[in-house]
Amino acid sequence: MVRSQSQSLITSLSDYLIGQQSPDGGWKSQTYALLKSGQALTPFVLSILQDCNSSFAESVAAARARSWMINQMRNGVLGVADADVLEYPVFASAFALRCFEAMPDNDAAVDSLRRFLIREQFTESRGFSKSDLAYGGWGFGGTQPPGQTGHMDLSHTRWALAAIRATDDRSSYDDQASTTPNPELDQIYSNAQHFLRLLQKHPSEPRPHPGDMSAVNLDPRAKGYLYDGGFYFSPLVIAANKGRMGQKNGHTYLRSYATATCDGVIALLASGGDASDERVMSARAWLQQHSDWEYPEGIPREHPEPWGDAVYFYHQAVRAEAYWRLGIGGDWAEQLVHRLQRHQRPDASIVNQRSGLMKENDPLLCSALALIAAHYADQQINDATASSSAAR
Repeated sequence: MVRSQSQSLITSLSDYLIGQQSPDGGWKSQTYALLKSGQALTPFVLSILQDCNSSFAESVAAARARSWMINQMRNGVLGVADADVLEYPVFASAFALRCFEAMPDNDAAVDSLRRFLIREQFTESRGFSKSDLAYGGWGFGGTQPPGQTGHMDLSHTRWALAAIRATDDRSSYDDQASTTPNPELDQIYSNAQHFLRLLQKHPSEPRPHPGDMSAVNLDPRAKGYLYDGGFYFSPLVIAANKGRMGQKNGHTYLRSYATATCDGVIALLASGGDASDERVMSARAWLQQHSDWEYPEGIPREHPEPWGDAVYFYHQAVRAEAYWRLGIGGDWAEQLVHRLQRHQRPDASIVNQRSGLMKENDPLLCSALALIAAHYADQQINDATASSSAAR
């Protein structure tokens, strides 16, 4: 595939999203009340627009969006403008941090958002010990009593880690270049890996598996039976795990599934893992063994609620990012571009018409997910083209 096709897809999706920006600078849902304020959608949309076209960060539209976000921040946090209805503070603040980090003269916003994300990690300062299942992860955000998480999951952990990692050498929080050892940051990443080890069902994890109801202390051999390299989503909000429960060797456990495994391996990389890390290689192998792009494997197809269909475009976006970061070759990028093009409507937007359970029937949210997928497909195509040219 020539790169012009992926670039054309990116341009059409970008133009659609830019055209949906409100006069005040925000992107606001017309589909869901919880997203209508724009606190979550605005940084999410702006972040991917900037990733796809670095010059867009200098545009009037981007400056208007950043100004709008600053006006919406309360005590250095985005997503809490309405004290009665929180709008995903960790999600909103993580993507806002990425938006501000891309431009100079935003040090105050970068520092406050970064400090918030670091404070939100579930560690001793929040009343957690390493024996707690939530330790090292992140949740929705908001005020909780010590030792209480509210909703918490792998996606929020991945978004927070990625934002912190992206600003290692920018924020005055560490007051030094990222190449200088920083024990405090190292601890943040180490704590995150502690959480990720649980969600990957790694045999070295000492905590009892949250899904196992038949043994308080599952012996190491039994834990080995459950380790397949994949990830599940949340150790506390059991119903949020779309892979549901499975049975193996007499033990009940939470199944690995594709979107969670993509989130998990991206989080592993953000927390300091590299391609040679055994856990990264195991997650990579799981994804290659469960390579269906049309359906996120591990999610039961027979479940009464169509969760696999509901995360269709999230699956396209997160798998594309995971494949690109892992350097997985093949023709997946070309196939992905063609697949996304088939879903485009006359106005260039994309909407999940299979299920609205995960809000993908919102054209702003879904088109932004499609743009993320297109961006990583384009990166892959560009890399492959460059590699081919170098080999000649």
